[in-house]
Amino acid sequence: EAAADPNGTSHVDPTAAIEPLEEAHALRPADLDCAALLSDAYLSAGRLEEAHDLLVRTIGTFKGRRARELSALYHRLARIAEVAGDRATELTHLTTALDMDAQNGVVASELAYLAMELGNLDVAQRALRQITMLKVPAPLPKAVAYQHLGEIARQQGDNRRAMMLLKRAIDDDPSLENARMLLDQLQAET
Repeated sequence: EAAADPNGTSHVDPTAAIEPLEEAHALRPADLDCAALLSDAYLSAGRLEEAHDLLVRTIGTFKGRRARELSALYHRLARIAEVAGDRATELTHLTTALDMDAQNGVVASELAYLAMELGNLDVAQRALRQITMLKVPAPLPKAVAYQHLGEIARQQGDNRRAMMLLKRAIDDDPSLENARMLLDQLQAET
């Protein structure tokens, strides 16, 4: 349902889609796209628990099998955890989403940033390495992924590897000033 405000713009009520999507889901409970859209509608309406339960039930129908299609559902579970403020669960769901679809650049980018924010360098490195191998560009450019990998290598005391990764970042994108400054600093230290 759209309602016009005094300026003439219309606003869509996110709850308006719930009933038709619930009916569609009842008719096709195995339809992953329908379940995903219904969970999005629940989330938009602030119904986190219903969104979560729907996704968990849908994933459960796969009986533990790994399938690329499930990546989108785990990504939505991560979004629910983010809204709920549960960063650890968000990290877990993003990791699983990337496990299910290693070519998902959006998930890899979100996972890399979250893992770096939480100080989980192993997960961050894994997500960043995945970005450097994607066939289709991710929201996080490959050059920036190499820069972050170089920064992590430096934090871990591996300056030789850090310099190699930073050089790769600059080769991919010469405008990365932070990578250039860090590389210059590392070269001055050796």
